[in-house]
Amino acid sequence: MSAQPVLDPRIAVGPTFVANILNWLLMGALLVQVFSYYQRFRNDRIGIRALVYGIFCLDLAQTIMLTFHGWWALVASWGRPDLLSHYPWTASMVPFMCGLVSAIVQIFYAQRIWILSPNRLTRVLAVVIVLTALAQGIGAMAGGMVAATARSFSRRTILEMKDQFTLWLAGSLAADALITGCMAYILARAKSRTSWKKSETLLSSLIIRTLETGALTMVGAAVELALFVLFPDKTFHYVPGYTLGKLYSNSLMLSLNIRRPHDATESASSRPTFSFDHRQAHSGTAVYVEQHTMRHLDVESSDNTLHGDTWIASKE
Repeated sequence: MSAQPVLDPRIAVGPTFVANILNWLLMGALLVQVFSYYQRFRNDRIGIRALVYGIFCLDLAQTIMLTFHGWWALVASWGRPDLLSHYPWTASMVPFMCGLVSAIVQIFYAQRIWILSPNRLTRVLAVVIVLTALAQGIGAMAGGMVAATARSFSRRTILEMKDQFTLWLAGSLAADALITGCMAYILARAKSRTSWKKSETLLSSLIIRTLETGALTMVGAAVELALFVLFPDKTFHYVPGYTLGKLYSNSLMLSLNIRRPHDATESASSRPTFSFDHRQAHSGTAVYVEQHTMRHLDVESSDNTLHGDTWIASKE
């Protein structure tokens, strides 16, 4: 009798174990952010609330599926190394759900860029971001369907998924880079037109936060792409792949939760509001911070809204 090959658990199931831990960690962070949003922004537009709770439901469903995959690899396959060459259908939902979440979040940011665009070029880039987000989302879903059909780690399956996964990850990386660059440009342009010290401080903070959240998703997509290309027959890419969707969700919630809540009892002197009118930017209009209380402004009803209660105004 030939001896059964001994599998290295660090390679066979180690990435799945680490990926599940990180996935649950980010799910906890997302839960805290969604609860904070629920407490502070109950009067948000119904579209924004539907986006937040819809993204949360998608991530919750993905977490349940990925936990089952972890159970399969660490418990159900115990003493059955032959099962490790296969995976449950829930594992194929990793790219499907991640591609869907990332596309939704990227399109949301593209809408914000369109609203804040100071010139025609940035609006063109906003359209490019939407098209890139749709392309990478379709690629991720197509790759997930191929994986669901195959249910094995055969070389043939990997080759069939390679083009779809490359489109998904490269597209995500490109869209994230465009979003980060456009938002940093818009905020830097606003900063260059202000002569108020408080406005400069606020804009610098916004620029840094934009670069940090953009870099986070870019690094996640880049690491996932590198591991998939370099080690296609290994499960190393599970670690960033399991967490990529949660990075997008947490990035979205961070951008929404940094706003000031719409509390009528809050004193006027404690509510700084970033102001910038892109329609008058070409005439040298200044950017300033107003200290006053304003009611929630609908993003869709005005071209002068950054997000939530951040009002874009101008001062000659």
